[in-house]
Amino acid sequence: MSRPVLLLIAAAAGFLLAFGGNLLLVYLWGVAVPGWVPVLAASVVTAIVAARSTRPQASPPAAQVPPPRSESLDPGTGALNESGLVAVILALMSIANRYQRPLSVASLRPGDPATVSQVVDSSLQSLRTTDRIGHYGEGLLLVVMPETDIDQARMVIQRLHDELQERAPLSAFGVAGFDSGDDLQALLARAEENVSAVTEQ
Repeated sequence: MSRPVLLLIAAAAGFLLAFGGNLLLVYLWGVAVPGWVPVLAASVVTAIVAARSTRPQASPPAAQVPPPRSESLDPGTGALNESGLVAVILALMSIANRYQRPLSVASLRPGDPATVSQVVDSSLQSLRTTDRIGHYGEGLLLVVMPETDIDQARMVIQRLHDELQERAPLSAFGVAGFDSGDDLQALLARAEENVSAVTEQ
């Protein structure tokens, strides 16, 4: 096979791939250029397109939570302060919305303000290293759980509630799951509403 013919085949295949491997173009080219060259080019293009279609798709990345910085922590409890907590939630909401990943936020209200540190300590020991707990408003703690749907989050928080019963009981707790399109206010408002609903029961 001569060098000009090989160059022609390569150029034709590149042109066809640039248009998404459209086999209609191969057919039209075959009508205009009779002979075996279009047939060979069509075979090459078909093989490449088939290989692309069977290539496994990369799974969306799991949400990664960076370690908290010292300026984001409350010095009295070791939990995130409000600004640090909001920054974490916003970052995880962006990942959850983009890649359709589960995300849940739980609200914890200690029964006695003096036991907040105990609640934080127990939470840090019981939760995963990817989960975060922080202060939000007066007397309210939020637990942020990436890669966790609302049913899983309820089980986690119920277990934590049971563990705290003896040492630092909660007066209320609730869970809100992230819905696609939620903004920060909507998600946190649902978390606080769930706390109120539990308190009233």
